[in-house]
Amino acid sequence: MSAERAQAAGVRAQFIFTPPSGAVLAQIAALVDAGSLRPVIGLELDLASAAVAHTPAGRRAGKTVVHVARPYGSPVTCQTRPTTPL
Repeated sequence: MSAERAQAAGVRAQFIFTPPSGAVLAQIAALVDAGSLRPVIGLELDLASAAVAHTPAGRRAGKTVVHVARPYGSPVTCQTRPTTPL
């Protein structure tokens, strides 16, 4: 997202690139837990449906989450979350 689009939407967008680091991941996790950083999830898939992410139907704004195991025994099905384009 460009700085202009972010400003027009009343949000701040920034790309962060860093080498893998446990300390950095812990800081990011703390920001997420505090609600200061909200990742945008555009698509959630179970592992058997992961190939959908590589098709035009799987292209969405936001990150794609692939569940490799059912969380706490819950069934996981291919689903999308509505995203708001900025």
